[in-house]
Amino acid sequence: SNVVSSISADIKSKKWKSATKDLLTIYKEYKLFDIPLTLALIKKADLAGQKLEGKCVILLLGKTGVGKRTTIHYLAGSEIKETTLDGLVHMGVFKVANEDLKEITTTPHAKSETTCVIVAQIDQNQVGICDPDDLVLCDTPGFFDNGGPEIDVANTIGIVKAITKAKSVRPLLIISAKQDKIDGTKETLSMMQKIMPNMLSLLPSFSYAFTKYYGNEQQVLAEIDSVIK
Repeated sequence: SNVVSSISADIKSKKWKSATKDLLTIYKEYKLFDIPLTLALIKKADLAGQKLEGKCVILLLGKTGVGKRTTIHYLAGSEIKETTLDGLVHMGVFKVANEDLKEITTTPHAKSETTCVIVAQIDQNQVGICDPDDLVLCDTPGFFDNGGPEIDVANTIGIVKAITKAKSVRPLLIISAKQDKIDGTKETLSMMQKIMPNMLSLLPSFSYAFTKYYGNEQQVLAEIDSVIK
């Protein structure tokens, strides 16, 4: 191919920087499926599934960058403040609500921080709710993110385990103003339908959270209404 010829010419001319760049391009395009990584992620998903057994699970869904991790901290009662990181407005976590949340880091960048399903307990007394069921929050990696197919496979297995082991599952779909709201939501639901063939019948049980909307209240409500329609 043209790229291979270009690499060959660069090597002969000792243009190492250019040759290296083209080699990295080929590697990324034809990278083999990493089986050891996939098995390690599946093992983590299995451990997470054990934590979900018999619990009432709030399963957060959405593409990478919509704010699933920040939403988990908010729902679990962590202290969150608006800050600036790398020139970007960021809702940073200043005080975590419990030990489970320490491994759930947040970032303003649209880059996946989650490589497998993560479970966080809700301290009902701390957040001021009274539910007879044992509630847990479940973070999932965004499908089609920048982590590769290995994460998608482990994510699918993790969600299946959450659904099969939990007492009940309440899907919470996160929709962000900062991303392609319609296509991103369709992609997530399309993938979920492959995992759960009867998902369309479950849509009435879905809850929705809208993140990264700024402006006055009427503007925000009008934009959210347009997304729902």
